[in-house]
Amino acid sequence: MKYPIKTILPFVLKTLSALAAGYYLALFLYISISRLAFPIAIDWAEGAVLIQVNHLLAGYGMYARPDATYTALIYPPLYFYVAAAMTKIFGFGFLPLRLTSLLSTCGCLLVIFLIVNRVTHSKFYAFISSGFFAATYASVWSWFDFARVDMLFLLFFLLGTYFISARPSGSGSILAALFLSFAFFTKQSAIFFIPPLALLYFLRDRRQALIFIFTAGVLIAVGMLLLNLQTGGWYFYYVFILPANHKLVTQLPFLLSIVTIMLTSMLVALGLGVTPLLLEPGKSIRDADYSFFLFTAAAVLIGSVAGALAPASTHNAYIPVYATLAILLGIGLQKAQNKIALLQRSDSIKAALVSLLAILCLVQFSFLQYRTRDYLPAVQDWKRANALIKSLAETQGDFLVPAHSYLALYANRKLFYNEVPLWELNGQIGKKLVPEWTPVAKGIRQIVQSGEVSYVYLPEPLHDWQSMTCEKDEVLNSNSKFVPTLYKMVCK
Repeated sequence: MKYPIKTILPFVLKTLSALAAGYYLALFLYISISRLAFPIAIDWAEGAVLIQVNHLLAGYGMYARPDATYTALIYPPLYFYVAAAMTKIFGFGFLPLRLTSLLSTCGCLLVIFLIVNRVTHSKFYAFISSGFFAATYASVWSWFDFARVDMLFLLFFLLGTYFISARPSGSGSILAALFLSFAFFTKQSAIFFIPPLALLYFLRDRRQALIFIFTAGVLIAVGMLLLNLQTGGWYFYYVFILPANHKLVTQLPFLLSIVTIMLTSMLVALGLGVTPLLLEPGKSIRDADYSFFLFTAAAVLIGSVAGALAPASTHNAYIPVYATLAILLGIGLQKAQNKIALLQRSDSIKAALVSLLAILCLVQFSFLQYRTRDYLPAVQDWKRANALIKSLAETQGDFLVPAHSYLALYANRKLFYNEVPLWELNGQIGKKLVPEWTPVAKGIRQIVQSGEVSYVYLPEPLHDWQSMTCEKDEVLNSNSKFVPTLYKMVCK
């Protein structure tokens, strides 16, 4: 039986689109699983996260006065408690922390699939949406499996969005409130996203929205109150006061550069997502599902740009944008295909238009290509990481590695502070907080000058460090972008 070209071509192109989506899903999983147990921090803050989880497991509270032995990161506690539970199951190291993020990302991919499938009744376009989000792995600097709070936050946010966008019900509203409260206690930037969702929900169903707003308000208020009381006010200090101290960059050129970098490689997906709005603006706005996700994507874009204004922000700020854009892409594709089916045109023209949609999907996927080796530690990187840990373990006495202090845990040495949380105090990413920083800096000097540590390992041979004179003793040269080169210094 012969099939006409008008039937074969759309089928082949759609199959290629699905294969491209599957390729990016498989590639993301391969890279993430392969580097789960890599013993060196892949991201600059992973080490501080490992220290904070270890601090919790040692029986200490997460938030306390900053000092030279421990200072908390500026995030709410939920990710750290989940990661601590995972560490009890899988043991010490980055594996349980990264696995928490990897499983969260897989959950995000599933929720994106479920949302698009529910709205479009198309598993094909739901799969394309999930594949598109997976394909942004390199665009967000491989953040999907970092030992950071972002992916767990996104999972809770998407789950809350899922229950808001589904057919309104009392239980759905409560579940949405619960998951969005979890998002807030994972990353405080949820405050940029929850109010717009509440407003969209109110426009969708006032009664259910009021249930959602009341429940979320109570959960967040009570949770904040209890955490603040439990920590003697330090929860509020770390999670709100320190972030408020950041020096935000608000100049128009910088704002435009953020949006440009964020969306340039995503323009095809954005165009496909807004195609229904361009073709039938009135009908699209009246479509409850499409308009909800259109305005959700717009709100998330604005909130993410606001979050990217902080000086320490990187491409992780783009992740919620790409997730909501993935949803909008799948819905837009299905609506465009439905519009094509209703055209009073020949089957050949309709087949050509459906083929064009598939070609545009392939073009979008092609824009997101990346090299696996840029994100995957090679065999030599693993050997160099283990060699570094072995060298540190052979050091006489305790040592201090400000940028990678978690290495002391691998070497069974005393753990001191990590420099990343101290950026909040010493003026590196905000105003210098002299009352808080002065005793911490004094404590660092006291640790070194008292002989409590034999050596200080620095990423560069600084001869004047923390108002002390330092001399280079040895260089631990890694010759690897995944393993730091450290200078062994004697400081006085």
